[in-house]
This record gives sequence, C-alpha cells and structure tokens, in this order.
Amino acid sequence: MYVPLVAGGTSMGDRVQSFGGEHTRRKLDVVAKYLAAYVTVMKKQDFRLVYVDGFAVSGASLPKGEVQVPLDPTLFPSADFVEGSPVRALTVDPPFDQYLFIDKNNQNVQSLSRLRSDFQNRNIDVVHGDTNDRLVEFCNRLIHERLDRAVVFLDPFGLSVRWDTIEKIASTKKVDLWYLVPVDGMSRQIKDDGSFLPGAAKIDELWGSTAWRTKAVRQADVSNDLFGGVDERLEK
Repeated sequence: MYVPLVAGGTSMGDRVQSFGGEHTRRKLDVVAKYLAAYVTVMKKQDFRLVYVDGFAVSGASLPKGEVQVPLDPTLFPSADFVEGSPVRALTVDPPFDQYLFIDKNNQNVQSLSRLRSDFQNRNIDVVHGDTNDRLVEFCNRLIHERLDRAVVFLDPFGLSVRWDTIEKIASTKKVDLWYLVPVDGMSRQIKDDGSFLPGAAKIDELWGSTAWRTKAVRQADVSNDLFGGVDERLEK
C-alpha cells in the first residue's frame, strides 16, 4: 500500500485528510477497477488518455476519527491510510498518458506535487485553482486534440460543481465523467418547514436552474394522529 510520507519524518508537512472510512475505501475500489478496464480497452486504439481529478486534495486520507496531520508512519505504524483517488489512478497498469490533479488548497497542491518523485514514470501535472475554471480550460484544450480522451473524476466535499461545467465537459464528447453528487449536502440546505437556507443558491448553480426546488420538497400523506388531530408533514 502506498503511503505518501517518508519514514523518519522528513515529509511531515504532507497533508493527510481524515474522512470517509470504509465507504470511501469501497467507493475508490470501484473507481480503480473502472479505470483499469477503461485504460485496457482504450489502449488498444491510438488514443492519448488523460485522467483528471477535480478535487484531488492531498492524495491520501485516514478514516474518520484517526489522528490528523502531521503524521509520521514510524510514530503511527497502525494508522489506517486509504489511498486517495490520485494514487489509485497512478497505480493503474497500463497507465494513463497524463494525469491532471486540481486543487484550490496550496498545501494540497504541494503534497500532490511530491507524487512526482514517488511515481517518476508517470506524467503528472498539478494545477492550483478553482475546479470549475480549470476544467473549462482543460476542455477547451481537449476539443482541439483529435486523439485525446479523458476520464474526469469529481468527488467534491460540498456543492462546488456548477452546471455549466458539466455542460462544458459533455460538449467535448471525449470525456467519461464520474461525478459523485453530494446529496447529503443538498438536503441540509432544506429546512424542516420546506424553506431553503442561503446555501441552496449553490444547488441552483449545480443544477443550472431553480426548478429543483419544486421537486425537492413534497407534502407527505395526511394522517390522523393519536389524539384525533391531523398530522401534516413535509418530506425532502
């Protein structure tokens, strides 16, 4: 298993996210199997294959509840590291022709850049900035490269992806998109009375309109309560 930290503490500045647990592990296992199958099939043709991780973070994580950074595997030998999506993609064999990792956090970008020394036979580009902006730039380049094909993996922490970004990706007709929609984050923007919190504006950007609001909340079936009254509830 790959751990992006050097024994002896020489890379104590590396960031290791704490999230996900077994759910994260299963999710990344599925993605890794897909990537391996994708590359195997596409390599039989003359395509140049690119893997894009729109929210690459640091490249590795610990399940929730574990000690967070700074970490040294010599001090925490039993820490349950989960190889993040960037590392999973880098270990796919045969490899992609290019890897593009995007993150808006400077410390994450530094950690991702260190992957180049651990995977010296991989063509890795690390880009700092807003995922939506960087993906639009990537798609503009992709359109003009006849033999380029890509897998774009989006697993945002929040409601960060805009609908116009999804439309841009689709317009290339060259991308296999994995977008893990943050449904929990969406439901948290709806109050129990059916009204919406200010953060719901982000969901408007995600879906490209406000039409979702009329479908997100519905009147539940009316029933009588134990005391002869009427129980009316809203369901998300």
